[in-house]
Amino acid sequence: MVEESFTAGLLHDIGELILASQLKTEYEAIRKLAETEGISSIDAEFRVLGCSHAEVGAYLLATWGLPSRVVETVAWHHLPSSSPLQESYPLAAVHVAECVSHNLKALRSEDHLDIDYDFLERCGFHERGALLENAFRDLMINDGTEL
Repeated sequence: MVEESFTAGLLHDIGELILASQLKTEYEAIRKLAETEGISSIDAEFRVLGCSHAEVGAYLLATWGLPSRVVETVAWHHLPSSSPLQESYPLAAVHVAECVSHNLKALRSEDHLDIDYDFLERCGFHERGALLENAFRDLMINDGTEL
């Protein structure tokens, strides 16, 4: 499970590389739409393409024959509660890491990260997600570390 989590973590945004390299016009439209309307890049991807980079990346990884747990983690890392998986350590790990890395501003304040605690609870990890969020917040506030 550790190897699958690591692999999924490395490859979770491979779909962005595909979009940026193969659909340059659409990728630029996605970036502009997200910026001008203040929406997430995922929402902009759905509006422009009808799918997200997560789905594109998962499709590629499936064609390469990667393990299904890696493919599913890549596919659902932004929306784990929408996943058909009842529980998945790799998906939980990649989702929390994604939320932490993309929401450092929230860690510097009292805002909460966009962690899907419903999914973490389903996996039995609810308390661990909150502990991790608080640990990162303490690290940044108490010693001024810039991540």
